[in-house]
Amino acid sequence: MHPTNKNPELIGQYRILRQKYEMTADRAWECAPKVLQFNQLLQDEKVRIRCEPDDCADCWELGDMSPSQQKEYLRQIEVNGIWGFIAEVLWKGEWHHAWDCWGFIGKDFVNSYYEIDAMIECLNLLDQFHQEEADEISQTATYATA
Repeated sequence: MHPTNKNPELIGQYRILRQKYEMTADRAWECAPKVLQFNQLLQDEKVRIRCEPDDCADCWELGDMSPSQQKEYLRQIEVNGIWGFIAEVLWKGEWHHAWDCWGFIGKDFVNSYYEIDAMIECLNLLDQFHQEEADEISQTATYATA
């Protein structure tokens, strides 16, 4: 994708990525069409990102924090919980795991680079499924003509 692209939706998404995620221009142009594609699939209920409680509340390293920082950190965990985010793709009526990441306090995941990674991994898995299906069709067609 190139900055001279005249698609207003793409340009808008590019600007969001630059501001919200503080991405470089090149990375934002690379991700903008993928985010738009993911959002359409999300609207069509073909992909999802769900959160689940993370039961690893005692596995945090607090050693580098001052006592007051530790207290605030533990308070945030108590108030907001620790969560994992799971990205999934709907393929042939079943949800398939594309990506996950754990250990987020509250909604730290939202507006992070991890959110973009989850979207891209969903698209990658869908591409893989489509390629496998195309390969199966190609093999079937080859056997039918042989």
